[in-house]
Amino acid sequence: MNGLSDFSRQAWSGHIDHITGYGFVLSPTTCFVWRSPTATSDAFSTTCYIFPAPQAEVQGTISYDALPVATLVSNGVSQEPGLIVGSATGEIRFWDNISTGLSGADNYHSVLLPLLDGERLSSLYSCEVCYLKLHI
Repeated sequence: MNGLSDFSRQAWSGHIDHITGYGFVLSPTTCFVWRSPTATSDAFSTTCYIFPAPQAEVQGTISYDALPVATLVSNGVSQEPGLIVGSATGEIRFWDNISTGLSGADNYHSVLLPLLDGERLSSLYSCEVCYLKLHI
């Protein structure tokens, strides 16, 4: 991550997505994404994509205790995945393709969930969408 990170004082989480072949780690402020090395790839030439995580604001104050949540979104076998990152207070950010993490990671789609008092976003799950077209 960076030389200033203190893993005993700051929460981090991560995930390796077996569907997309990518992994990520989250800090309260940043999401780092990379292609998970395989037995046939060079683990030392992996590119790291960096994204700004939405901040959890509680009563107008940014909370660094509330870790964001994330999931990768498959764009097909030959394309890099997209990324969804959400704050505990309901701000959701979506990047169509993780390659924007190299430059222009501030270009994302955003929505604010209408959470009620006391509600918190605690997890995101990636679900494959399947379309069925019937011809009669």
